[in-house]
Amino acid sequence: MTPIYQQSAVKDRFAKVREQLDPDDHALLGLRLDRQMSWTEIAKVMGDEAAGAREAAALRKRFERLKVKLRELVKTHAE
Repeated sequence: MTPIYQQSAVKDRFAKVREQLDPDDHALLGLRLDRQMSWTEIAKVMGDEAAGAREAAALRKRFERLKVKLRELVKTHAE
């Protein structure tokens, strides 16, 4: 059986919801999930050339909040 996150219907809902995000959140998801970049690399790409552990930690926290928001949006979109 295909895992739920790999099922076409779930992927389609996720893609639609993802398009509704603000540009920075959309970029954060793309860099982390699609390109599998490190948090420090993401911080540098998102505008902080001197990014270090503090900036990377802030992005990780933001990503965690974003995942919760996405789950809620996907649930709402499915109903």
